[in-house]
Amino acid sequence: MELSLAAAITTTTTTITTTTTTFSSSYTIAMTTMIYTRKISLKGKKPYRSWLKDGVNGGPSSMEVLIRWLSHRPNYKKWKREDYSVDRIPKKDLLEEIIDNLRQVGIYHRLAKDVASKISTLQSNYRLARKWSETEGYRFKQQSGGEKLWHDEILKRFAYWDILHPVFASKSSAMDLDYLDHLMMI
Repeated sequence: MELSLAAAITTTTTTITTTTTTFSSSYTIAMTTMIYTRKISLKGKKPYRSWLKDGVNGGPSSMEVLIRWLSHRPNYKKWKREDYSVDRIPKKDLLEEIIDNLRQVGIYHRLAKDVASKISTLQSNYRLARKWSETEGYRFKQQSGGEKLWHDEILKRFAYWDILHPVFASKSSAMDLDYLDHLMMI
């Protein structure tokens, strides 16, 4: 029987030590010490791998590949379905394109659902940073030297601001994000 990569991995180590001590013909004490270790990897569950540290042979990480793909405005427009051409590309196909980009740099462990989830997280984190920028961040900008303070603070809140803000903040994307914020409040 052949096990697939997704099959459960089980490692069991058992050590049994028996020591027998005889005090007299009627008393014998046997001491048994057992050490039992079992590691179980749940079926289908893969270990976490950082999106920032999984580059192969000094190549780009998963996050760098994804950010590069998202920062290309036509790609993000397709993702947001802002490409109003007759032939809309299904997200499944876009995810496969990103997975292909990851494979080209030697990264084979990312699944399409992981990539979709990471894009969603990036969008959510961007919305939070943008909301901060429009409220509290606005006060930073009003101070003397505030632009630098604001920039430092926005990068703490969303490290990819400089790269993704020009794409994520496009007019229709910003309206979509406002609408999503509105739905979340309902």
